[in-house]
Amino acid sequence: MPTVHHAVADLVVPPPTTPPADKRVPFGWRAFAVCGPGRPPAQLQWWGVIHPHHEAARLRLTVAIDERQVRRVDVALARSRRRLGRIEMRYAYPLQPFELELPAQAVGEVLREGLTLTLADAGEPLWLIAEQARRGPGHELLMPHFMWPGRPEPSVGERQRQLLDRLASLASVQPFGWIEGCVLDALADLAGGDADPGPLPREAARAALDQHLDLYFPVVDEPRVVYEDMFSRPADDHLHGIEQALMFAPLARVRPQHPMLDKALDHLQRMRRPDGAIYGGPTITCEGAYTVAWPLSLIARQRGDADLAALALAQLRHRRDRLVHDGGVWLRHSDDGTRTYRNWARGVAWYALGLVRTLELFDEPACPADLVAEARRLTAWVRGLQRDDGLWDCFLDEPATGRETSGSAGIATALARAAGAGLADDADAARAAAERTLTGLGQWLTPDGLLGGVSQSNKAEAGEAGQRSGHRVISQMGMGLAGQLMAALS
Repeated sequence: MPTVHHAVADLVVPPPTTPPADKRVPFGWRAFAVCGPGRPPAQLQWWGVIHPHHEAARLRLTVAIDERQVRRVDVALARSRRRLGRIEMRYAYPLQPFELELPAQAVGEVLREGLTLTLADAGEPLWLIAEQARRGPGHELLMPHFMWPGRPEPSVGERQRQLLDRLASLASVQPFGWIEGCVLDALADLAGGDADPGPLPREAARAALDQHLDLYFPVVDEPRVVYEDMFSRPADDHLHGIEQALMFAPLARVRPQHPMLDKALDHLQRMRRPDGAIYGGPTITCEGAYTVAWPLSLIARQRGDADLAALALAQLRHRRDRLVHDGGVWLRHSDDGTRTYRNWARGVAWYALGLVRTLELFDEPACPADLVAEARRLTAWVRGLQRDDGLWDCFLDEPATGRETSGSAGIATALARAAGAGLADDADAARAAAERTLTGLGQWLTPDGLLGGVSQSNKAEAGEAGQRSGHRVISQMGMGLAGQLMAALS
């Protein structure tokens, strides 16, 4: 496999410091501030890097603290102050990388001069990961670094292998909740009986899974969890909402006696409504099919708990009855009757993944016929909306919104798993559709296996318009869904 090179910055100025008092960088890592006009710029310096003079490279920076606005970072040479480009970070979440492609000549100049980072607009500082001490394989991809491929550039197959290597490392770690859950489910699939040894050695996947889990559950025999909430505020030992529950499916798969599982079940039961639906606030969402029904059904099977299994199935029925409407799948249905995000790719993926993964756990006599029929209807419907390149558009029946990779990977994973479990309308067609998706995703992989083409995180500040904008980013969450697809197809 061709070598892909990563050159981590040797010097960060100003030195890493402490972010605002009410915020925290994940895992106690260090961060540095990038400020706006009128403040000294941040500076990066590389020493002793041997870079081929003819090779372009990508500058990568990783966000450390949650952002609720669009931040524009101007990149310039440190001595001459010549501007090299601008990185736009829209509504970024912690541990999300962004990159700027630089021509070979500019890379050489940066290695001689260093570079500066300045916010184009006034406002609070932007915080970026600055950790210099490597904590394990892949950690360097979260530090400020250059990446350039060797020659010849990696093929699609080699990039897929790179994706698995990145997935089985710290490069793929994500914030606690559904976003890290997508990565952990991929690692659990690859480490367990769901995949043959082809895509990734099981021991490598299991080691990475344990390393990720240990970051959040540092004490094995205590009901403790260490993490930050969606606003980067410390939230240790407290659970919020339903989306965090996805973390407990992979935890249950490899540590079924962990005391946090009971704490998670108690948390979900407290959000249970009189009709049995589990969700927070005034809105039921597709996410709950994946983040609630799937973990509940898994724990129910492990414990032989029929009541818990029935509760898991009820989550699927509530979402089918309220979100499958008007010829599509809606992400949200509020108690006032409002529905939003019709046929949004990631919303469809959450619904499909939750439906299929949950039903897979029920033996055939106990597998409810109405939900099996829904799975078969859904697999036929999504296949009819698949693009020729194997992907789906960001809103499935709106080509103008453009293809989107994370939702496509999630939908295809559901198709592949449904084909293997007898839950697809046509198993051969479902599997073939999933294989086309994997091929199509290959065109969106960086030379070192990061997945681009992902629509930015769906924060309220951006709204549905943000998902329709065509803006695409790199996201390890998308890599997790792609890893799930590779496991399902193996």
